[in-house]
Amino acid sequence: MSDYVLNLGYIYPDILNSETGSLDVFRYRLEKRGVELVINKINFKNEITENDMYFFTGGTDKSVDNACEELAQYKEFFRNEVNKGKVFYGVESGLTILSKYREYKGGKKTEGIGLIDAYSRQEDKRFTGNVIAKLNIAEQYGFSQDKLLGFENHNWSMYLAKGVKPLAKVIQGFGNNSKDKSEGVVYKNVIGTWLRGPVVSNNPDFADFVLKLALENKYGNAVLLKELEDKEEHAVYQELLAKKY
Repeated sequence: MSDYVLNLGYIYPDILNSETGSLDVFRYRLEKRGVELVINKINFKNEITENDMYFFTGGTDKSVDNACEELAQYKEFFRNEVNKGKVFYGVESGLTILSKYREYKGGKKTEGIGLIDAYSRQEDKRFTGNVIAKLNIAEQYGFSQDKLLGFENHNWSMYLAKGVKPLAKVIQGFGNNSKDKSEGVVYKNVIGTWLRGPVVSNNPDFADFVLKLALENKYGNAVLLKELEDKEEHAVYQELLAKKY
């Protein structure tokens, strides 16, 4: 796999930078397999060009709103990229950018880029704590770890439209909202989660799932990721799973 290169477009790192540790995990897991990860940092108001994968993380509410407003001109571009099978990874409040709109408590709305049929709503309370959620995609993709383990800290809820598949079902915690036990979203190769940590360090199977989607879309379905010696990662996973919260 030494000839493989994955180009990742990091959207607006100068204003959206709450969960950048995810990129360190992605780079580590690819480099261990001889795959180069090129992180193209696309700062606010700079032109967005084609990449193999796109990364959206969070920031202040003002920064997320500014990002939504600036990205409105790229809605068609991003929809075309989704239809080409490109991977979009949204984490924490970066996930709300991928929804149809963000609605504040006072009723003000900011349009998102609408890649997923969902909306986001600001809440009075803050959803904070450790989360255990059962991955809906674990059996389909042969995960050895079927739980998603991470930490949430947000005061936004997300409501998925009927037929839109959540990434996982909450066993402990809040996830997308405090009502329907859903956590995150999977639509085509658009993947999102509220979980921080970064969640991809706690869940190596999930990290590889995201990366494999991007590599397979670029190089074909024959891409095989060699097994890594994830003894420490699996030990942390088991410790978190057994921990009494």
